[in-house]
Amino acid sequence: MAGMYVYMGSMTAGIGDVDLSEIGLVLGPVEWIVTMLVMFVSIMCALGLCMILGAFVKSYKGAQTMTLPISVLAMIPMFIFMLSDWNSLGVGMRAIMFAIPFSHPMMVMQNLLFGNVLLVLAGLAYCTLFAIASILITVKLYNSDILLVGLGSTKLGRFLAKFKKAD
Repeated sequence: MAGMYVYMGSMTAGIGDVDLSEIGLVLGPVEWIVTMLVMFVSIMCALGLCMILGAFVKSYKGAQTMTLPISVLAMIPMFIFMLSDWNSLGVGMRAIMFAIPFSHPMMVMQNLLFGNVLLVLAGLAYCTLFAIASILITVKLYNSDILLVGLGSTKLGRFLAKFKKAD
């Protein structure tokens, strides 16, 4: 957060004669705390998802392969927000971007600067619920016998095996 604060200060310091604080485009301490919370909760979402995916692999290399979709989910919003703005997206694309928990840290500063606090708070609430759900699923998985006996020996594994035999 200290690096982000210095970075934002250096980005806005040399913009000629324009003082962004005069037009209200500065982040105060509360906004920095909200930014920190959104980043922390987004990291918790990623950790929860990676732990869920990691429960189904047997090796370190397999775990790296399984976390590739998480990396892609983080890169999609990055490229979209580099090339466009949240307000220029269509309703469907906004819904997709809002559903990806890794997009919220990328849009929190801009929305706080321009007064879209409701969007930031809704994103924080969504990411918090997503993180809690993924952590609860992780705890449930790690408390079960899936790690010891594998997915095939569980009720879910036997249920999925019936569909596989039908093919």
